[in-house]
Amino acid sequence: MTPADILTLRNTEHPFRLFFPLACLGAWVALLPWLALLLAPQHAGYFPLHWHAFAFLNLCAGAGFVGFLMTALPSWTSDPAPRSIHSYLLLALWGGILFAMPWPSLALLSSILFWLYLSGYTAWRVIRNRRSNLTSFVITMGMLSALTIRYAFRPDGATLHQLVDTMLIGVALVNFRVGRVLGNEALKTGGHGELRFMPNPYAKNISTLILGLYIAVGALGAADNVQGWLALAVAAAFAARLQDWHSLMLLRAHYVRANYSVSLVLAVGYAATGIAQLFAPALYSPARHLLAIAAMLAMVLTIMSIAGIRHSGLKLNFYRDTRLALVLVLCGGLSRSLGALYAPSMTTIYLIPAVCIAAAFTLYALRYVGIFRRTEPH
Repeated sequence: MTPADILTLRNTEHPFRLFFPLACLGAWVALLPWLALLLAPQHAGYFPLHWHAFAFLNLCAGAGFVGFLMTALPSWTSDPAPRSIHSYLLLALWGGILFAMPWPSLALLSSILFWLYLSGYTAWRVIRNRRSNLTSFVITMGMLSALTIRYAFRPDGATLHQLVDTMLIGVALVNFRVGRVLGNEALKTGGHGELRFMPNPYAKNISTLILGLYIAVGALGAADNVQGWLALAVAAAFAARLQDWHSLMLLRAHYVRANYSVSLVLAVGYAATGIAQLFAPALYSPARHLLAIAAMLAMVLTIMSIAGIRHSGLKLNFYRDTRLALVLVLCGGLSRSLGALYAPSMTTIYLIPAVCIAAAFTLYALRYVGIFRRTEPH
């Protein structure tokens, strides 16, 4: 497949076909700092301390999120305005982040422009079509832009964690909308097509509002005990959202179980973060890695799998390699988190997670690039 084949209207007008494979490339690139630690530790200092997380956020999760949002907005706003020019521009900015990775200042500038452009595009679509129910996406894009600017001037771990939290708001908002598709498909497949599944919007709003408050107080430098109690509240709110799925009619579907598992990890991750900030500081880094890998990356992979199937006109189904990919990401997150606590070594902290993440996104690419090539977008 040549670059000309990739940049056709069938891909740029349906951006998931363009950005989902790029998210896989982004995951592989983000692993380079870990590979440097494993294979050439004398050169590992070339990468800034948090550079792998920055790459996962922008090149992997960012590409997956953009691919979904750009694909979904025309349907959500009932506005079929052409998207190709915006796809080209966002692709150019994403490429700017990728190729500027050896030069952090340039990569940060590209990242700022990337999120600002997506914020402006999202706001334009929402305001133009008077879709106030999508305001949360505009706010989330604005937060990602603001925090990326803050990180450019203060590249510390706290700001990076707030960026991960904000990305988790974004994927949780998407997950709510995707959840309706999963639930109704599960009911239909199970012979209950006369029923309709609607996840609780109040639980969604409460969970995202509390997480937004947690981000805000962290950015303002609130004490750890304040942040800790809020993190526990976030965990409780996301755990409450799981009640929507407590039905055998739904849980019989493998894609519902997969989505449930990833959502459960999100709640557990914030519970661990809260406990760490209140009582056990040594638990904080493992908890944050659990959120970044086993929650954020797994949720992005889940959304990419669902959207990749649905928007290709195929019946909703997680292929065996897709299910394995999700298991691998969860295992990678657990190894990075629990390994750091109970068996810290280069193998548990870097090698196992790197192999799991690389294998997971390779499996996705091998399966879905083929699907995108032989199907027409819907």
